[in-house]
Amino acid sequence: MAKKQQQKLSYGPNLGLIGGARDVALSEAAKTSAGGTAFAKGLEQSLMVGIIEKKQREDKLDAWMDNLGGIENINLLDQGYNKEAVTEFLRNGRDEYAVLSEQFERTKDRAVKDKMDEIKFSFQNLNNQLQGLVKDRREYADAVDKKQLVTLENGDEKFVDRYTNQSAFGISANGDIGYIGDDGSYTKFKDVAGKWNTENNLHKTFTLKTNMDQAKMGASGKDFQRDNVKNSFKFNLEETGPEGIMVMGITDMTGDGKYVVGQDDDGNDIVAEDMSFRSMWSQGFLSDKFYEKFPKGSDPKWITNKDNVDHLADLISEYGADVAEFTHGKERAKYDAKQQQKQQASNPQQQGGYFGYSFAPDVNKEGMEKRIEPVDASRAYNALENKTPAWQGAQGYYAYLPQSDRYVRYDTIKDYQLDNKNKKLATNEAAWKQIFGEDKAWSGERVISGDRVRELEGAFMVPRSGGDNMG
Repeated sequence: MAKKQQQKLSYGPNLGLIGGARDVALSEAAKTSAGGTAFAKGLEQSLMVGIIEKKQREDKLDAWMDNLGGIENINLLDQGYNKEAVTEFLRNGRDEYAVLSEQFERTKDRAVKDKMDEIKFSFQNLNNQLQGLVKDRREYADAVDKKQLVTLENGDEKFVDRYTNQSAFGISANGDIGYIGDDGSYTKFKDVAGKWNTENNLHKTFTLKTNMDQAKMGASGKDFQRDNVKNSFKFNLEETGPEGIMVMGITDMTGDGKYVVGQDDDGNDIVAEDMSFRSMWSQGFLSDKFYEKFPKGSDPKWITNKDNVDHLADLISEYGADVAEFTHGKERAKYDAKQQQKQQASNPQQQGGYFGYSFAPDVNKEGMEKRIEPVDASRAYNALENKTPAWQGAQGYYAYLPQSDRYVRYDTIKDYQLDNKNKKLATNEAAWKQIFGEDKAWSGERVISGDRVRELEGAFMVPRSGGDNMG
């Protein structure tokens, strides 16, 4: 078996180690030489330039981000899903903008800069729209608080969910805000902002003023100019636009609190009071002229259909003229009464006369009598003495026929207005039937003499002195 040889130890110098040491020594020495100094200085300058350039790039990127700005109006929003959506939009936009700004600094690519500008515009657009949203919501809440909000149910009912954070909130790429419907449809806020509806106070104020003016005209003995009144109503109503017209169709008409629109089963008067035009129309309270296009029993939804606003404006104006004529007539009756008092004061035979309670044949209940109040008797007496063209009595509404010195007796002022629509009254049975149909009262209680009117209205003055003049 061969014997294993042992490794020989060397006691000579390690040339590799000596060479490395030499290089280190030369490097150290180079620092103190002219060439070494230049090398070190160049290295330091190169490092400084790199640091400065990096700082400059970072400053430019920071400047781009500062230029981008933020969405300050996010602070105006309520906590909830809409604020979270804006925060996410802001975060994603800033991340993309940071990448693009760094890319633009390296490439100066104009297409990259255009993308950056689009993001900046989307931030500005979103910021402005959020301000508009907060303003519109505040005004909406104010209208609710003041009970001025009116819902036409033609799409404006959705504002309830939109402005109570119940509708899904969305933001498009260009910063437009909107609402996502249950069917996935997207409605831009700017397309619907401010399109909720409030009371038409402009036309209501005009209506009140018109009725006051007509009351003054009646009180001064002036005639009612129906065409002028209706045209002024319609012009003012159309000034408020389609939504204003529809709002007037479903809200209290104003100024018609004492206007009689019908009778209940017991024969008691039904007054308009707080009813809307839609309510009166759908219950069939209005006269036949209001049902020529849409018959009684039709769905009243036509009132809130924008396609029908012209027709609706005409009917509301017609109704307004009816109420104004009613108001004028009441004051005209008072004026006529005062004129009669003046006549009585100048006539010794009538001076000191009075009107008491009386009973007259009841035109609605054959064989029965109706008690006539003194004030009604006095009003009828004055109307007869003054040949008042049209006036309200206890048993009907009367229109004077000067050619024959007779009267047409209508059941209500609405019937008179319907008959007088074409400025020609129905004074024969055929014409009457064409408008009102069969009428058992025609034979003796429609076109009647002044004496019959006096009897039906108890319009007899009782002289205090006991004289025999009974008017």
